[in-house]
Amino acid sequence: MDAELNKLETERIGQQRLLIIGGTGRDSGKSTLAERLIARFADRGIIGLKITPHDHPDMSGLTLIAEGERFKVFEERCLSSDKDSSRMLRAGAEKVFLIVSASSSAGDAWLSLQSFLPIDVPVVCESPALRRCVDPDLFIIMTHGQSGNYDSKKIDDLLPLADLIMTIAELHSGKAEIIDLDEYNRWYLKR
Repeated sequence: MDAELNKLETERIGQQRLLIIGGTGRDSGKSTLAERLIARFADRGIIGLKITPHDHPDMSGLTLIAEGERFKVFEERCLSSDKDSSRMLRAGAEKVFLIVSASSSAGDAWLSLQSFLPIDVPVVCESPALRRCVDPDLFIIMTHGQSGNYDSKKIDDLLPLADLIMTIAELHSGKAEIIDLDEYNRWYLKR
């Protein structure tokens, strides 16, 4: 795995069948978009992934499946909590994983998760941290628009990498319908 980690440090890893959702802060619509996409494509065996830099106060339903020096990977099994990972499971994800990791270790955690991911299955990841080390099929950024907590998360360096930037109002008006999966479960934007 050291060779993989060295590769990760020197170049971004391309990852097919991965859609990453980042946001400019709390209540920007990240979880809502993740839930909608998971519900829409639940028949494809979709996997949900949440990456966070801190432990959740509610760790119920989480089973530790892997860990490194600076990260932990859990499988979510609780349908009834208010955690984002539980919401993904309720939306219809086949499996949901939670990674607790500093941004600098997100790539290492992602590599450790690979053996738990079914081959050729689409993944929806809620976290901009992974985009700094992985090139997904699509990278979506949810913003507050003209008002709200725009400065809550420092993702200015990621804005040029976004395939789509959307406000929560645009999400509610149907703009997310352009996000689709092809016959090979690769994410793309309909034009």
